[in-house]
Amino acid sequence: AIKEREQTPDEIQKQKDRERLYNVLDAAQKFFSSRLKQDSDAISYLKSRCISDDTIKDYMAGSCGPRFEMSATLGVYGQDILQQADLIKIYQHGEVVDTFRDRITFPFLDHYGRVIGFTGRGITDNTIKFAKYLNTAETPLYHK
Repeated sequence: AIKEREQTPDEIQKQKDRERLYNVLDAAQKFFSSRLKQDSDAISYLKSRCISDDTIKDYMAGSCGPRFEMSATLGVYGQDILQQADLIKIYQHGEVVDTFRDRITFPFLDHYGRVIGFTGRGITDNTIKFAKYLNTAETPLYHK
């Protein structure tokens, strides 16, 4: 029998941190998918592109609204993990902004089907002016 080597305390902590990221990203995907059902602008955009309900479901499309909802909805995880997962940005003056606000979202999945990040397509003139498409920044789970 092959004896497995014991993990170091640093390796154990790194694995716990990765699991927290997987958990918060999964919760964010559930939030985005749920929110899409009430987002008439996002639904109208998808329908204008002839994207069917089955495709929306298959590709796990979601949406993030114009307000700053991530901290309120997923605040139980803490701002540090939301920022590490690139779900929020915290500016020097303390303003907290949802990374994917006013965007239709689609998750990036790893080979196990776990959410590791998102891509978002702007649906308002304001977000398109900034960037039409936006991907999750580099994180411990997502590498460009």
